[in-house]
Amino acid sequence: MKLIDQNIDENMIKFLVSSAEKFDTIPDNFFDLYVISFGLRNVPNIPNALQEAHRILKPGGRFLCLEFSKVQNKILSEIYNLYSFNIIPLMG
Repeated sequence: MKLIDQNIDENMIKFLVSSAEKFDTIPDNFFDLYVISFGLRNVPNIPNALQEAHRILKPGGRFLCLEFSKVQNKILSEIYNLYSFNIIPLMG
C-alpha cells in the first residue's frame, strides 16, 4: 500500500539507511516508529542494535522487526512452511 493512497504526507516520514548498532546523528527519543527487516540476523552485536533502537524511539514508540528463522520441530516446521509460503505472501 502506497503512502499517497493513504493520504499520508510524505514529509512526515523519514527513511534512514544506517548501521543498526550506532545511529550517530539521531538524538534520544526521536522516532515514533523503528522498522527493521531481515537486519538483526546480519548485525554482529544484536544487543547493541536493540539498545540503540530503544534509545532513538520516543516513549511509547513502536519497534517492528521482520525476521524469519528455522523451526527445529519437524511437524511445526511443516506448519510454518505452509504459513510462510502461502499466508504471508497473501498478507504482503
